[in-house]
Amino acid sequence: MVSPVAISVFKTLPVHRAAVPRPVELAPAPGSLGPARTPPAKGPAPAGPLMAGATASQLMGVLPEWTGGASALAAARAAGAYGLASMPEVATLTPTAPKWAYEEVSGLGYFPGNVSASPASMTAYVREEIAAARTAAREERRMSEAEGVEVRLAYDPNTDQAVALRPGDAGYDEVRGARAAFERMRWDVGRMGLNAAEFEDLLRL
Repeated sequence: MVSPVAISVFKTLPVHRAAVPRPVELAPAPGSLGPARTPPAKGPAPAGPLMAGATASQLMGVLPEWTGGASALAAARAAGAYGLASMPEVATLTPTAPKWAYEEVSGLGYFPGNVSASPASMTAYVREEIAAARTAAREERRMSEAEGVEVRLAYDPNTDQAVALRPGDAGYDEVRGARAAFERMRWDVGRMGLNAAEFEDLLRL
């Protein structure tokens, strides 16, 4: 059973869900579509009983009659309309947004735009991310030991929060979990051009 977990995840919007600017429609320059066309001359306006607003009964020379009987007429009037009285109930359709797949609850790989290029700023950002990943890994370990099953924490972009997945839950096999993501952070730090020794105090679970 999937359950929410109260830990901090993804302080920045993942790249694949970033808003894409909409294209701007520009009006064509005057004369770029060729000479303007002259609209055709209007003919005489139609005339007759239809254009004068005559009703169907006046045109046919008959008066509409109710043929369903007095009880059916009363039921129709109680419903508020003749046609709606005999229509079956129609289910209300509610649109649903597309469901995003679960993602890893933590990880390193790039510096977001709000982090400056100074070494001190980059180091502070990475330390904060590693600390958050270690907290998630420790919580995942605690839950696994308490429940006796291999719990995996994941990030749910549909609710913008962390969730705990158990074996058999949808998406369980598609994520590695918080502990696996934390174990590779030493490699992630080196891939980002940083010295892992500067984060040794945080890279131990």
